[in-house]
Amino acid sequence: RVPVFISHSESVNIEFERPISADEAREALRAAPGINVIDHLAEEGFVTPVETAGDDPVFVSRIREDISVENGLNMWVVADNLRHSVPPMLASGLRPILNIYCDESCHLEQDACLVMVLGAITCPAERAGVIAADLRAIKERFAPRSRTRPDQPGAFEVKWTKVGPGRQAFYLALVNYFLDQDDLAFRAVIIPDKSKLRHNAFGQNHDTFYYKMQFRLIEFLLRPRWENRIYLDIKDTRSAAKMAKLHEVLCASQYDHIRETVTRVQTVRSHEVEQLQLADLLIGAVAYANRELTGNAGKLTVIERLRQRTGLSLTASSLVRETKFNLFRWQAQ
Repeated sequence: RVPVFISHSESVNIEFERPISADEAREALRAAPGINVIDHLAEEGFVTPVETAGDDPVFVSRIREDISVENGLNMWVVADNLRHSVPPMLASGLRPILNIYCDESCHLEQDACLVMVLGAITCPAERAGVIAADLRAIKERFAPRSRTRPDQPGAFEVKWTKVGPGRQAFYLALVNYFLDQDDLAFRAVIIPDKSKLRHNAFGQNHDTFYYKMQFRLIEFLLRPRWENRIYLDIKDTRSAAKMAKLHEVLCASQYDHIRETVTRVQTVRSHEVEQLQLADLLIGAVAYANRELTGNAGKLTVIERLRQRTGLSLTASSLVRETKFNLFRWQAQ
């Protein structure tokens, strides 16, 4: 074995019951489905691992008669192991797509809030449109018409900061929809006390720490045999380099050197994405519970509904295997 990024290579020795020539083997292999014979009796007349990356066939070269054994052949076989370690439907590009919508609460270093929460909602892409329409329908059923767009009653942004006793039924309906919808799941990473962060000790600034926590949040949610598309709420116009680095590190964690598993990491505007607004609501509830605030009866009612239906306190880590409402409470070192 030689360590290479992509493709497995093997020098294969085969013994047969009856004699077979190298020419006969070449013809039989050329007729076999999924095999590509490249075997020229010349220098560089064989296939190397780098040449097979991203291709489906198994490549066979250097077919020779083995004089060390009776009825033997030697050959050199190379294939992209990333294409052949998953079902053919997935390798052909027909893999399912998972959308991951990410947001956060109080992520700034100096914002007077000690608790920082990053969260994400996952949703299969094939169901994203239906779920977005359902969320808009809930908004239209419970919420008043927008002053700027009175012809579109659901055209406003759901935000935790807007939760209050007067619209309690609306936000409970959103929470119930999430909990009843099998295609939706949530995960949050809780940083309980930002004052204990020691960035200098780890050679980083707070912005780098933020993206490290995004990695902790997202990596857990990635599905290796799916195409994962990650959407983050846009914060500023200067985050392109950090986003590119996050994409690179997520791909490396999945050994996804050709970016077939983590295909997209991009920013979106939350007011345009219903699932991102739902993420904001759930993140806000987790953050409020961890800040031990009690001043808003409407928010406390939403938190209590989540606690009743999930069986979680919202202030401690859930079981690792929890998939519907997964929480990880991170502790500073």
